[in-house]
Amino acid sequence: MDAEQILVRAQTWVTVKKLSSEPGHECFTEPVLRHLIFNSQDRVNSKGEIIPGNGLASAICRVGRRIYFDLNLFDRWVDAHKCGKDV
Repeated sequence: MDAEQILVRAQTWVTVKKLSSEPGHECFTEPVLRHLIFNSQDRVNSKGEIIPGNGLASAICRVGRRIYFDLNLFDRWVDAHKCGKDV
C-alpha cells in the first residue's frame, strides 16, 4: 500500500451516535453534532435576513430521518476551521 492509499480513506458513513464515539472524535458529543447539523445550511430569521450556514452540509447525508456523516469530509471541515489556519 503506497502513501496516497493510506491518506485517502474509503468513503465511510457513520451516524451521529457512532461519530461521537469514533477514536479521535470523542470531543464531538451528540448535542454538539446536532447543533452543527442544525446550523449546516443557510436559513432565514424572523426578519427575513439570511443567516449563513457553517458549511457542514456537504459532509451530511439524510436518509429519511437518519443522518449520516462522511468521515473524510467531516475531517476536512474540522481541519478547515482550525485556529490560525488559512483556508
